[in-house]
Amino acid sequence: MSNTIMQKFWDFALTLEPSGDYDTQSEMSALMASPHHSLIPGNSFSFKFEDRKGFLHRFSCGTENLNELLSAVVQRNASCNDHRRPQLLYKDDEGDKILLATDSDLIAAVKSARLQGKKVLRLHLDFSKCDQELASVSGKKSGGVPLHFGLLAGAVVLTSIDVLVYIKRSKLLQR
Repeated sequence: MSNTIMQKFWDFALTLEPSGDYDTQSEMSALMASPHHSLIPGNSFSFKFEDRKGFLHRFSCGTENLNELLSAVVQRNASCNDHRRPQLLYKDDEGDKILLATDSDLIAAVKSARLQGKKVLRLHLDFSKCDQELASVSGKKSGGVPLHFGLLAGAVVLTSIDVLVYIKRSKLLQR
């Protein structure tokens, strides 16, 4: 008899809807709404890329935060002594290389890969923008002057001006 009463109790309790004042959000749904929701396994995807030395890297990462993915790529690329942040691209279903520039681009890329039945999204790293920035800072563009020579020339010019001013003032004082 106690089994039937308990069974009726649980049947009744499970069919009740919570009132509007009751907070129905569970701990798990709170985690999913947090910015660190990529820690949940269902929200990750596998990615693969080839570094500059030709080594392949495969890893799982969150699918909604481009900076998190980029950090994971840079961390794995650190073995190549290359800490610059490349642009990430992937090939879409038409074979075009598409730039991942925003979180929504990443979400769309993973969604497309899943719809195609892919288990891995192959990334292509583009360092051309990084190489151009590095060349402009170091002055190694065609015909450019390296930065340290520019600084040295500036120091020589300032010193020369100071010497000329000193000589002119000393002549004025002698008169």
